[in-house]
Amino acid sequence: MDDFNKYHKIFSKFISDALRNKTFAPLVLPLLNYKVVFTENMPIERPACVDYSKSTIYINPNDKMFDDTRISKDRDTREKILIPIFAIHEISHPLLSHDIRRNERDPSIWNSAGDFVINLLIKNLQQEAISRYRYDNGIEIGQPKFNTSIELIPQDSILLDDQFDGMLEEEVYDILKNDFDCESSDQFCTPEQFEESLNGEDIQLSDTGDPTTDIIVRSTTISSKEGDKEFKDQEIIFPESSNDGDRQEAEKTERRMKLASTNLKAELMAGTTSVSLKKFLGKLFSVKIDWKRILLDSIASATQVSPEVEWGMPTDEFLGNPFTLPYMPNYTIEDKCGVAVFLRDQSGSMTDHDVGVAGTVVWQAREHYDSLLMIDHDYDNVTVYYFEDSNNLSKSDLDIMMERHHCGGTSHKWALEEVDKFIKESQKEVAIIIGITDLCSDLQNSQDIVSLSIPRVWLVNSNYEVHGLIGRVIRMK
Repeated sequence: MDDFNKYHKIFSKFISDALRNKTFAPLVLPLLNYKVVFTENMPIERPACVDYSKSTIYINPNDKMFDDTRISKDRDTREKILIPIFAIHEISHPLLSHDIRRNERDPSIWNSAGDFVINLLIKNLQQEAISRYRYDNGIEIGQPKFNTSIELIPQDSILLDDQFDGMLEEEVYDILKNDFDCESSDQFCTPEQFEESLNGEDIQLSDTGDPTTDIIVRSTTISSKEGDKEFKDQEIIFPESSNDGDRQEAEKTERRMKLASTNLKAELMAGTTSVSLKKFLGKLFSVKIDWKRILLDSIASATQVSPEVEWGMPTDEFLGNPFTLPYMPNYTIEDKCGVAVFLRDQSGSMTDHDVGVAGTVVWQAREHYDSLLMIDHDYDNVTVYYFEDSNNLSKSDLDIMMERHHCGGTSHKWALEEVDKFIKESQKEVAIIIGITDLCSDLQNSQDIVSLSIPRVWLVNSNYEVHGLIGRVIRMK
């Protein structure tokens, strides 16, 4: 018990000092939303892991790394170095949106790529904190009062390699996949067994399990094809909690994390003087999330909001959510409601591919709306399609949604008048308007034909800007 009190004091002291440091404060603030649990037992030899559904970080001071005298001869010094490093590392994965950036990549290699980037980021930030100018507004600030010198950890115990310095996770992933041999194996334990292991009981990992309900214990070995480098990585992956209280708390934490992520780039850049580090941070936070993912999340976010929500005054989260990293959708889970309107600009500047892919995404999101009103429009012509029951949208309907007519210029006036006519005649509620367009139209003067309280998303395949445009703009290029 005394040791656990000591560990908590080390962690609290680090938080207190780091919050006063311009370089580390942006990374440390999100840790205040997490509970840190110190345990001397884990299902595997793992110094730390995080259960995002419970907003809990587990740190194991009994791990062999805490006994590695290569880091420091003194045990207390090792604890003061390792505890902050593990806490920052675990919180950085959600801050950098690693879950939604993975897409179809191999999960074990992607996690390792993320570990390489995060560890190099910690290394560079510590060097930045040490090398900062000694005076700030005439007051001597000196060296930071904490030490996250991650390079002190031997390479056989951590994923850290300077060859990846300045690279994004996607770049590191490609190198690992092409130039390294990566092998991983999964074992499983139940959440109950994990709790038992934390309480000191020996548990037996199983080679089979259910990833949706069991905890995955994954071991990965990464070896260079030349045979000169080998890294070992282990991770513990927790399933999403089925407990309503846990889910609600996780949603609150996710919202806080999104706000922290939104401010992370600006605050890190402001606290950085190194030109090379600033360049990397700018690169790291300019990675774009696939527009198709953003569209799908936008449809889900808009159509799953309770009808009582006032869309005339959109929330800060909806308006402020950036379309570059870090991007994380925010869902309010309710029954699906209303009609989705899909406006398809048929002018010649719209490619078959862009219109077809957008139609596919809208079709895939059919579980989020009751019915679909699709309107093809150019400068003179309007064609209206109405799919009354989204549950019955078929592959043949998808073919219609991908079909092109290749007409002349663009006008949104006639299309929006058809939407207004539909609302008045059907008395149905429109949940969202989705428009794919080049924006070279009369949209600025015609957008108020339909109530501006209806959320709208514009998929734009050009750099054209419309002053005063209402709605979320997603650039497809």
